[in-house]
This record gives sequence, structure tokens and C-alpha cells, in this order.
Amino acid sequence: MGRSLLKKITFFLFIAITLAFVGFLALPHIVDRIVLPSLLASTPFSFSRAQMSRITPYLVEGSVEIKDGDSPVLSIPRFQIRFTPQSLLQKKISSLVLDHATLHFRREKGRLIVPGFKPQTGSQNGKGKGDLYLLPFGVESMILEHCRILVHDPQNPSLHLEVNGQIAPTFGTTGGQNRLEALNGSLFFSDDLSAAVTGSATLEGEDLAVNLAIRNGALSLPEELFPEWFTPPRFKTLAADLALHFDATSFSLQGYELSGSVVGLRYITDRFSLTGGEADQMLDFTLSGDLQTHRFQIAPIALKAPVEALIEIEGEALYRNKEARTSGRATMTWPGEDGEKTDPHPLFLSFNGHWTETSGAALQVEGDYHSPQPLPLPKGWSISGLQGLHFSSSIEAAPQQLRAELDLQSGPLELRHDAMQLTTSPIDVDLSLSRSPGQLDGKLRTALDAISLPEKHLRLKNLKVDLPFSHPTSAGSAAPGSLSIEAVEIENEHLFSLAADLVNHGSVYVTDGTVKLLHNPDVDVDFNGQLIWPSKTGTLSWHLITDALDPGLLPAFLSLPADLDFSGRLEAQGNIGYDRSLRARVQAAIVDGSVHLHDKNFSLVGLNCTIEFPNLPKLQSSPSQRCTASAIDISSLHFSDASFTFRVEHPQSLFIERSKLHWCGGTLESGSLRLSKEISEIDTTLFCSRIGLAELLDQFGFKGTEGEGSLNGKLPIRLARDRIDFEDGFLFSTPGTGGIVRFSDTDLLRQGVGAVSEAGFLNYTLQALEDFTYNWTKLTFDSGDDDLLMTLELDGKPSTALPFKFNKQGMLVESDQGKGLQYPIRLDVNFRIPLVELFQIGQSINTIMGSGQ
Repeated sequence: MGRSLLKKITFFLFIAITLAFVGFLALPHIVDRIVLPSLLASTPFSFSRAQMSRITPYLVEGSVEIKDGDSPVLSIPRFQIRFTPQSLLQKKISSLVLDHATLHFRREKGRLIVPGFKPQTGSQNGKGKGDLYLLPFGVESMILEHCRILVHDPQNPSLHLEVNGQIAPTFGTTGGQNRLEALNGSLFFSDDLSAAVTGSATLEGEDLAVNLAIRNGALSLPEELFPEWFTPPRFKTLAADLALHFDATSFSLQGYELSGSVVGLRYITDRFSLTGGEADQMLDFTLSGDLQTHRFQIAPIALKAPVEALIEIEGEALYRNKEARTSGRATMTWPGEDGEKTDPHPLFLSFNGHWTETSGAALQVEGDYHSPQPLPLPKGWSISGLQGLHFSSSIEAAPQQLRAELDLQSGPLELRHDAMQLTTSPIDVDLSLSRSPGQLDGKLRTALDAISLPEKHLRLKNLKVDLPFSHPTSAGSAAPGSLSIEAVEIENEHLFSLAADLVNHGSVYVTDGTVKLLHNPDVDVDFNGQLIWPSKTGTLSWHLITDALDPGLLPAFLSLPADLDFSGRLEAQGNIGYDRSLRARVQAAIVDGSVHLHDKNFSLVGLNCTIEFPNLPKLQSSPSQRCTASAIDISSLHFSDASFTFRVEHPQSLFIERSKLHWCGGTLESGSLRLSKEISEIDTTLFCSRIGLAELLDQFGFKGTEGEGSLNGKLPIRLARDRIDFEDGFLFSTPGTGGIVRFSDTDLLRQGVGAVSEAGFLNYTLQALEDFTYNWTKLTFDSGDDDLLMTLELDGKPSTALPFKFNKQGMLVESDQGKGLQYPIRLDVNFRIPLVELFQIGQSINTIMGSGQ
């Protein structure tokens, strides 16, 4: 019987082992055909497939593919499950490894969804709320190797994330099943987003709490994800802590709190630049709230351009029932010249916004500046007086319509740059904009009682601007505007006023206006121009023609001699152009002008001058500018047909290229010379050709002198601010060519000859000079004190025999006997001629130029 029992047991074990072996061999087929299809049948996706590729008593390997129509959802080329027989009996597995798995999301209407997945919102198909976390098997460890998450967007490139890491779930036992209670793990993201994330999730009742710690985060998104006009910010690393609270059954967010810091933040465009933080370049941020209410705080943002400032922002945003509201405040501080903050809260901004899906959005912003300290501006400028600054703005955006308003008010302002100072009266500026489909309209209005440049003694009184904008502008609907200045004052004198019309033709502004001289209402300067906004180019042309050229045309602050009188016709025109740089040209001409200094016996008539400045604001004229005068009278000196060419090198330098004038039937010419404020004395030489001797002597005081013959030579002179000096100048007759001279005023000659021991010779000489034929003559010129020292040398004889003879002693005596004498003589006559009148003219010129004493 014992043997029979042993045989039965042996047979039973054999059958059991055989069945177990057959079952083990059939296990992959059973799992493939029965177990996995039953598990995947409960998924909401249209296509689910799982295959087993390897199975051992401790390991299962296979693959999974899930789709929703043609859209991939989950692909696991290789999964591996490790277990032990004991763990299987406890419905647990040791580890689940996912290798190169890919999970797909799709962006729709601003939300991320898994294609075909609809989360449960309550009990469904008879399942309780807690059934979501009841699993047939518990997993002690989940390992992700080279897994990927793809976010698809129909309008933009896909977002790629690679995930590696490990997750350790914690399970409890409920009704013989494993209930998920917590998750702990660490993940490493790379590709478009790189970060190290550690976290935990805890399930307590119906509350799911998730806590994540993100370290060494970095973002590198494709530029195609952003609009062309938007430059995405860059940063080095991100560190953040995120706490999330969900409803465990519906996965709806109940609350969140995110805090962290960004290191090395950079946002740079052509005109705008900011970083995070100050010295350490760290930006701290806090976000918290729930699905409807969001609170935010960001500080500090370091603005680098267009000005340096630190910005802190905090506020709240609410969203419910397709309606959003936001409110908050911002503070800005500016560093002083020493790099320290000038005020903890110099500029305060408050904002309120409202948005609904049907009516659109509205935003109101108000601001006040509180710091009395100067505000630094770019390029060395600063502005003071902003402590009274207040502005308010509003934006309303409805479907197909946008309206914006800005009102800015402040007290008197002061702009400074080095020694330059500009002050204003209180400011009030209004700006309005409206936009409809295909049309943008706007207007800027401002009025200032005064703008002043104190160091220039310049003041603009009652400035008004009404500047329209419209784009595009249809024919006949150009938006009108205006610009006016009641008076421009210099040295407290009203000089001129300005009135102009501004017409906007889309992106082109056209202006047409007049400048009126207030002290001479008969003089107007008309101008017109245009500004092309897209190309940032513009032109302005002006012209002036007046016959009222007289001392009354000039402002009273110009110091003019009391006896100065001038007249003539003034013509001027110019243009200003801008194409990435400012260039201007002006041409001016004086026609048939005259200048008189009555007390100085000076007159200039028939004056015609032209001058051109081709590259203003550079005060350098074109070369070879020309001035002519029909006559110049300086006391008893008379010149005619004067002309000279010149070039203005800069405001303190005038280069005379060449000068020429007619004098006493001949010409005077000078070479080039430079007149400069830095040069106290000028040496030059006047070259004389064919100067009539008789006319020259007549102009130097020998009235009634007549005759023939001409002189040549040169007159070196030295010009100073208060005198004219002659240095060894001389004029001489052409060798071999004599002439005739007749002196009618012999009393002046008698003084010039000086003491002569023989009276008869003196009488003979004086009579001979009444009609004298000379072989040669020479005049020399030198200066002595304030006089001109002139010496006349003559060699010749009387034109006719004179009633003189030699007596027995060899002396000349008068005699009517005989034929008379034509005895040759040589005569030296010295004259001292005062030049005070010329000096006075020089002083008058100095007064005109502002350098007189």
C-alpha cells in the first residue's frame, strides 16, 4: 500500500510538473492572447497592442503601442518587468523598466492633451472614486531609460524632451488590491528643456499633493516657436520649487505655489536690454493660486537700455466664466551717478485690467514719480523736477477695434548735459490712438508756456503742438494738425514767431509754414517740407526775399555803431535733409547793398555778396565765395570796382583767397590771408599796378594836383584790431618812362620840403612843381605813431623855362631877362598824414563783430 501511495504521489507530481512546464511554455502565448488584450481592452484608445518577446521565472520583456486613429499616443519598444514568485503571490513586481518609450501630447486651444484620453470626473462604469488608484500589481521601482515626451503643435515645430530617471511608488493594500499612496523619484530632462527634477506625490483621501524641486534648469526652444517680432529671453540656469494640489478623482488643480530664481537672464534687442537681478544677475519670482486666481511677484528685473533701472512687479490675476481681471503694481528705481539707488520707490505704477471673450479687453495704468533727485538718461543727460510727474493711460481692445489714451502731467522740468541746461514750464501731454481693420489714427497734443536755454539767453514762448497720425490715408481725408510758437526770445527781445500746418498722409507728414520777424513784420521766411516715417527720411526747404535790409532788420542786442547805416536787398534760401544723418544747405546773397559810417567818413556802395554753406551744421562755406563793391570811400581815399573771393573755414576763421580793387586809375591786389579770432595781427602786402601819381597825391591831401604818369610797387601792411601800420612800402615810376605833374597847392609842398638855405632855389622849385616834367619818381610809406610817413622823391625839370637865372655868385634869382631856366632838380618831400579816421573805422568793425573795446 505504501508503494501504491508513492506511485500515486509520483504520478501526481509528474502531471503537475508537466502541466507547469507546458503552462510555462504556453505562458507568453497566454499573456499575449489572453492577459494583455484584456488589460488593454479597458483603455480609451482606438488601437492598443502589446507583445511579449521574452519570459523567465523572474523576468518579462515586451513592447507596447497605443494609437488614437492615426495619432500616436504611446510607444514602448522595450519594457522589462522583474519579479519573484513570492512578489507575484503578493501581487507586486520588483521593477518596471521602460526603454526608449515615447509619449505624445498635442496642443489644442492652448491646452495640452493626450490624443483620445478623457479623464474621469467621478464614478464611471460602476467604479468608485478610489478605484482610480487600485492596481492589480504594485511596482516597487519604475526606471525610465532614454524616454521621450513630444508636444505637437500644428502651427509650430514640435517640442522634444528626453527623460531619464527612477520613480519609486508606495502602495497600500485595500480589499486584496494594491492602492497607490505615494511616488518618490528623480528625473533628468534634456533636449529642448534640461533640468534635474526630484519630487514626490502623496495621496491622502481625495487630495493629491505633488512637490517638485527643479535644479540646473535651462531652456533652448526653437526660434520658430516665436513670432518674428519677438526675441525670446535667455538664461543660464533655473532653480525652482513647485507645490501642486489636485482633486485625486478628477485631477483638477486646486492650488499651486511656484517659487524660484533664474540666473544669468538676458533679453536683448536693438533698443531694449534687461537682465535678472543686479550683481549676481539673479531674478527671483513667486507664483501661486488656483485655476481661477493667480498671484505673482517678480524682482528684481535689471533694465539696461534705453535707461538703467531696477523693476519689481507684483499683482493678481483672476479668471472665471471666460472673464479675466488683473491688478497690481510695479516699482522702479534708478542708480545714481555713483551706482547707488537714488530712491527706494521713485516711480510707482498701478494697473487694472479686464477681459471677456465677448467684449474684449481693457487696461488702465497710472503712475507717479516721487524722487526729487535727478534722473540719469542716456548719453550723459539727466532730468530734474519729475517728483510731480503723474500719468494715466487706458487701452480698450474690442473685436476689430483698439483705442488707447495717455495723459501725462508734470511740473517744470530741467534737462542737463554738462554745461548745457534746458528748462520747461509745467507739461501737459495728451496722446490718443485708435485702430480698426486696415486703419490706424492718432493725435498728440501738448502746450508749453515756455522752453528756455538760460546760458544761451534763449526762450520759446507759448509752444503748441497738435500732431495727427493716420495710416493709411485715403484721398481727400488727410488728418490736419498745427505747430506754433508765439515768440522766440534772445536777450529778452522777441525775435520771431512761427506758425505751421502739419498734414498727415499716411506715413508721410507734410508741413507748410511761415516765420515772422516780430521787430520787422514786413519780413517773412516761408518754409515747407515733408517727413517720410517708414524710411525715417525728411526734407525742409525755406526762402527769404526782402528789400527791407536796414539796421531795423537786426535785433537790438547786436552791438552796432550808432552812426552805422546800411541798406540793400537780401535773398536767402536753404534746405535741410535727413537720411540717417542731418545735412543742411543755405545760400544767401546781398544785392545792391550800401554801408555808411557817417562819423567816420566811410561809405561802401554797390555791394553784392553771395555765400553758400553746403554742409550745415558745419559752418564751413564753399570755396571761392565772392563779394564786389562799386565804390569804397575812406575819408579822402576813393576805391572802385572792389572784389574779393573768400571761404569761411569755421566761425572763427575767414580765409581770403584773393582781393582786387581799383585805385587812382590802377589796381591794388593782395595774396591769400587768413583772418582769425586767434590771430591778433595780420601781415599782408598790397601789390600796386599803374597807380596814377596825380590822383594818388590828390587823395593824400595835395588837392588840385594834376598830371600824367603812373606808379607801381607794393605796400606791406600790418593789421591789428585797433591800428594799421605800413612797413617800407614804395611806389615808383616805370624806368625810362617819365610824366608830368602839376601841383596847385604849393603851401603843403613848402611844409614838406622843410628848411632850405637858399630862398631862390626854393622859389624856383615851387614854381617848377606847378608844371613839372619828371624823369622818375618814387613814393615811400612808413608808419610813425598814429601817422602815415610818406616821402615823395622827384627827378626832372620844369615843363617850360622859368624866369630865373644864376647870378655871379652861382645862386638862383628871379629874372625877366633872357629865355629863363629849365634847370633839372631832384626833390625829396616828407609828409606826415594822420590816419585816425582809418583807426576809427577799424574800431567800428570790431564793435560789429563783438570784439570792440
